[in-house]
Amino acid sequence: MKVKTKEDALLHCFDLWLWLACNPDEDKLGWPGWELNDGYLEECDNQCPCCEFVAEDKACDDCPIDEWATNYTTRCHRYDGEFRLWEDAKNSEEKTGYALDICTLALDSLFKLKGI
Repeated sequence: MKVKTKEDALLHCFDLWLWLACNPDEDKLGWPGWELNDGYLEECDNQCPCCEFVAEDKACDDCPIDEWATNYTTRCHRYDGEFRLWEDAKNSEEKTGYALDICTLALDSLFKLKGI
């Protein structure tokens, strides 16, 4: 399966980061959702369904996660963005917290997309 829609990207992103929150000693490549791990989703750019959705012909301004698309200072790749903080976390508790933050951002954006 490929990421085809904004909704797909947000659902897969939520799934990925919820798994990472529950498995803080793993990295994104270990997610069981990837086809290479016998999952359902083809590997994505940056191992991120949202990055896959915006791909080469779009920019971070089109990120399905609204907070990251509309606010340059909170984007995931910034030194103080949630992804970078997760990547640099010193312990499992911190990793879980940042993964849940990303999970929540994806879920909030999905609710907004659905008008909930």
